[in-house]
Amino acid sequence: MSIANLRTETAKTTFAHLPVPSQREIIYMGYTHYWTRRDPEEWSMAWPQVVVCAKEIIKAAREKGIVVIGLHKDDPIVNEEEIVFNGDPSHETFHLSKRLPDFDFCKTARKPYDAVVTAILLCAAVLAEEGIRVSSDGYWDDWSEGREIVQELFPEFQLAPKLIDN
Repeated sequence: MSIANLRTETAKTTFAHLPVPSQREIIYMGYTHYWTRRDPEEWSMAWPQVVVCAKEIIKAAREKGIVVIGLHKDDPIVNEEEIVFNGDPSHETFHLSKRLPDFDFCKTARKPYDAVVTAILLCAAVLAEEGIRVSSDGYWDDWSEGREIVQELFPEFQLAPKLIDN
């Protein structure tokens, strides 16, 4: 028996008692949104508006029953420097800042606060189209709850699939 076959057989017997996740569970566990810095100057100019949008989005989401919490189950951080929150149920903490890093991401596993994350990223993409590039493991249809929140609050925003890369 080759070493590769031996490893495979050992893994099968060692982990045989563990349930095998379904394809749906695997997709949900890894469901992630990404953003990269493009034009720091445009991002900096748009940032105050992004903060205003985030405050309104979080308020609207809570009114819809989506639980949005801070790092210690307190209030989310939304200020002139950063936007930081999670959900309950939680997954990874969303962190968007004025000093946008070259690359960042948030894995939501499609939990309810995903609608808040996508809504804020959509607003950021509208307000600073050349300042930030947003992409996702999801497709335009997967962002429907976030789009709904944005359209209710900011009907003047032109939302289109081109705002996110897949």
